[in-house]
Amino acid sequence: MQTYDFAVVGGGASGLVAAIAAARRGKRVVVLEQNPRIAKKLLATGNGKCNLLPAARIKGDYNTDFVESVLGAYSVSDVRRFFRSIGLPTREEGGRIYPYSLEASSVVNVLRRGLDAEGVTVMTDFGVRSIEKGNPFLIRSHQSAVAAHRVLVAVGSAAGGGKDSLFLLQPFGLQPAKRVPSLAPILTDARYVRGLRGVRMPCKVSLAIDGNVVASVCNEIIFKDNGISGSAIFDLSVEYARRGAPQNAVLYLDFVPECSVEEVETLVRECGDALLHRAVYQLLAGQTPRATAERIKHYVVPIKGAGHPDLAQVISGGISVDAVDPVTLEVRSCPGLYLAGEALDVDGICGGFNLYWAWASGLTVGNNV
Repeated sequence: MQTYDFAVVGGGASGLVAAIAAARRGKRVVVLEQNPRIAKKLLATGNGKCNLLPAARIKGDYNTDFVESVLGAYSVSDVRRFFRSIGLPTREEGGRIYPYSLEASSVVNVLRRGLDAEGVTVMTDFGVRSIEKGNPFLIRSHQSAVAAHRVLVAVGSAAGGGKDSLFLLQPFGLQPAKRVPSLAPILTDARYVRGLRGVRMPCKVSLAIDGNVVASVCNEIIFKDNGISGSAIFDLSVEYARRGAPQNAVLYLDFVPECSVEEVETLVRECGDALLHRAVYQLLAGQTPRATAERIKHYVVPIKGAGHPDLAQVISGGISVDAVDPVTLEVRSCPGLYLAGEALDVDGICGGFNLYWAWASGLTVGNNV
């Protein structure tokens, strides 16, 4: 059985940069990945373009201020320099940072080359089933085992067809917060979206819990058979997930946000179903122009839950950040064990913020083991 200085459980974003950073410091490193290939989920990010990072921080971009110590140590510029050091040029478009090629495959390829260049051992089809505390730690799959003096658990989540493997941390007394799909469609009562499948349109959407609006967004929505998707919904799904997907939640849809109810009533009288997509107008039509205008401005859609994890970009929840040192991300109660990426209860809004956390937290661990 091989013994390594550092073992990374999970061959995703945070784990791979941690492996490269640690190997650059002379550590003997192994990456253990359950899939046949590493970085599988990266290929689908940013619609195949891989939105690596946000160009700048914005208010409310993460669910916790815990990120400040890590992101303070690894700025967007620092992460871009790291990628340039392994052969990836980047560019800024629309407030977001992408690989210059605008292809996610470029990111995966340079990470693979970076691992090879630093002599990192990569074991694929290695589904970790247990991690045993010791000096060294013992990491077992169903077929084999490896030993390591330090271990990073960077297992990601069930988002995008992944697997949630945080059960590996239960023997260490670490239990995750409720896991809820985020940056995902929202499931609704199907009766309220009947006949609208595939319709997309701009809209002001508000999320209300117990009758109180907690967030509003103006952007595109896309109707599904049993819910609503689109950019506006993805943004609101973050707020919904962070609150634990409460049952007493609704969406308020305003299809003509630039006009008052009175103005919309006039448009209804003068334009009829030419005002909106015909299927939407037919669903909202009331007994009178005023009633129709009221529904157009304030259509209430009950929420049934978060969308399927396969359709989510990230899963909210994870191990409490209180469990780790904010500077090194080492588990306080178990020296030598580290957490990064989605293993921790950290999630960001759309725009590269979740990958930024993955890169920065991975570099933090790799440079501290």
